Amino acid sequence: MNMHALMRKDRSIRKFQQKAIPDDDLNEILENVRLAHCGNNKQRLRYVLVTSRDLCDQVAAQLHYAALLKGAGQPKKDEEPMAYIVILVPIENAATADIDAGIAAEVITASAAEKGIGACILMNFRRDAMNALLGVDPSLSARLVVSLGYPLLESTVEEAGEDLAYWVDAQGNYHVPKLSVDTLVTRK
Repeated sequence: MNMHALMRKDRSIRKFQQKAIPDDDLNEILENVRLAHCGNNKQRLRYVLVTSRDLCDQVAAQLHYAALLKGAGQPKKDEEPMAYIVILVPIENAATADIDAGIAAEVITASAAEKGIGACILMNFRRDAMNALLGVDPSLSARLVVSLGYPLLESTVEEAGEDLAYWVDAQGNYHVPKLSVDTLVTRK
């Protein structure tokens, strides 16, 4: 798969099949994120991989999906992710931590998409509760959560019109408007 095809496939997936993700696939995703770019090569990020069903349920209770959909984007019990990667950032002295976390999240989702695994990057969660639940070292804090699982729905990129809000059709599939390159880029 070339990069353009991968980027079209790497969409936010919020509802998942209840099918386990092989450990080898999760390990390869983590290996890829280990190799990702980071500011000054400081490698300050840490990760928590959550796969146990009980802990996945507890993580799910801390998350809020798809703010534009007013609750319709929240997965039901039989649609929840099969794994989570929680991205931890240092509390102090980390000027590039948010940038590094964003890069890491994209590497995770692209690596997952390449394997047919859906993902969603979440920043809307109960941070203190998540840190306590996962026993995060006090020098770190959860910054992003990436949910993972085999997609239960489709998410399709469309050319943007007036409205950039993503929407769900009658079958539950997502439609995501994207601006054109000509709209986004000034060439000099």
